[in-house]
Amino acid sequence: MTNSLSKHFGTDASLEPKELKLISDYLAKEGNNRGQKVYESISAQEWFVKEHRELPKKYVTQPAVKSWANCAACHTKAANGDYRERNIVVPGYGRWKD
Repeated sequence: MTNSLSKHFGTDASLEPKELKLISDYLAKEGNNRGQKVYESISAQEWFVKEHRELPKKYVTQPAVKSWANCAACHTKAANGDYRERNIVVPGYGRWKD
């Protein structure tokens, strides 16, 4: 994830080289210190897969959403940290009802 900070969920989160090295070194040393699984992306994490298991792939791959990384496309209050189901609206399909 630290290798693509210029495109971090649609935001440029780039760091100065010194800061990036410090964080990268820390993550390499301590990132999996608790015996937890290491995932390539948030969308590969077990809780994420479970929460999105019923969502048809066509909803995510459509042009208005593009990928799992575009949380705000469906989670209308994501900018406020609110991911509750009642605030999910899938573009072109409407309100999500689980």
